[in-house]
Amino acid sequence: TLQHNIHEAIRTMGGTYTSSIHLNVVGIPYWLEEDLTLSNGNATFTISPGVVLKMAGTGTDIKINNGHLSAVGTPESPIILTSLADDSRLGDSNEDGSATQPSPGDWGGIWFGSGADSSSLSHVVVNYAGSIDGSAATAGFPLLVYPFTQPSMTNITLQHNIHEAIRTPGGTYESSVGLNVVGIP
Repeated sequence: TLQHNIHEAIRTMGGTYTSSIHLNVVGIPYWLEEDLTLSNGNATFTISPGVVLKMAGTGTDIKINNGHLSAVGTPESPIILTSLADDSRLGDSNEDGSATQPSPGDWGGIWFGSGADSSSLSHVVVNYAGSIDGSAATAGFPLLVYPFTQPSMTNITLQHNIHEAIRTPGGTYESSVGLNVVGIP
């Protein structure tokens, strides 16, 4: 339990990672305030069941440029990705009382780039994403997926985002494309 600290959370450092990352602490939220980018095809960003990750800033994204995202929760212990201002998820992490309220677009989203493959998301809740910053890659959408990356997504809940949908970039693709997604427009 964290009490009487400036922030009631575990700060997660943003930046570009070339090795695997694992978030596995349950009961205390993680706090991310800048992009976290995975850029090595052999690396995996793993988020364990029951983890709550709070994002601060409209441009804060989880970017899987190369590598894999494994966020596999359970019905009893879903993974929560939400706004730092979301006090309903493990309390008032930014210690400001009711001064801030969560709103759609508080943070960016999850971005699966051209080198992302074999990613899997299950029993994940994404709240208050879809950056209000029009220049952000995920602008308006909680998930951006290049079709040839084909992440597997099941039992994903999108709530209170600017759009409750996945953005797929348009363009000409020279190879097979597909999405392994169930239940999300």
